[in-house]
Amino acid sequence: LADALKVNQTLTTLDLQWNQISAERAKSLADALKVNQTLTTLHLERKEISGEGAKSLADALKVNQTLTTLDLQWNQISAERAKSLADALKVNQTLTTL
Repeated sequence: LADALKVNQTLTTLDLQWNQISAERAKSLADALKVNQTLTTLHLERKEISGEGAKSLADALKVNQTLTTLDLQWNQISAERAKSLADALKVNQTLTTL
């Protein structure tokens, strides 16, 4: 899925809620978000994303220029990783809903 997102030219919304995702897969998804130019909405509710997965997403938000909505409800994100996300928001110019 991450590989497909890297070359995607049409998909604007991706809903992956209620699916467990490992830190490694979260990193792959984040890497795809760094280069994807069409996805505007990403639902990752109840994914049990924590630790390195949240950090990878924060890193992607620093460079992604199309995502406007990112839903991370019901994830186990620590205060430290929440700070990483907050730092990314200082740089991100497109995200309007978190």
